[in-house]
Amino acid sequence: MKSRYCISYQTCIAPFLRCRVPQARRHRILRAVAAALLIAVLAPGAWIAASAEDVIGTVYVKPDVSPFLNGRTEQGLGGELEARFSPGDALDVVEYGDGWLRVLGGECGTVWVRGDYVTSAAPGAMPEAYRVTGGRLKLRDLPNGQFIRWLKDGSTVNIVGWSGDWAELEDGGYADGAFLEAVDSWQ
Repeated sequence: MKSRYCISYQTCIAPFLRCRVPQARRHRILRAVAAALLIAVLAPGAWIAASAEDVIGTVYVKPDVSPFLNGRTEQGLGGELEARFSPGDALDVVEYGDGWLRVLGGECGTVWVRGDYVTSAAPGAMPEAYRVTGGRLKLRDLPNGQFIRWLKDGSTVNIVGWSGDWAELEDGGYADGAFLEAVDSWQ
């Protein structure tokens, strides 16, 4: 039985060269195919800007975002509008930077969204109580982001979600989860 897949020059390219397509057009097509194969071999990442292996967390568009969250080609309002996300949409994060998150989506593979309009808490998630341990803890705007304020040692905070090792507080901001201890509900 003959295979349906191209496995050699004789089964793939030679029949194409003998077809009735004008020679100039055949050469343009062959050059385009050769260029695509060369890119696929030399730079496999060029086809997809980010893959599932690059995802460092998942965030959700906040429910109060109306009517949608814009995804831009670069950080800041100067970036071209590339995608729109509805409240509650799950977004896979591949990078954090200056109050913006690069997420999978859009025609170019990834877009930037403003961190203020997303949360790591899944829609309908209930907050969990945690206690700050090991001294004062810095509250940040994003994981590894800019400092907002200090959390006192021993204070209790409500966590609505996690982004890697970073806990998102119900009141806003992120804290390093290594310095938080779950509070038992019976205490």
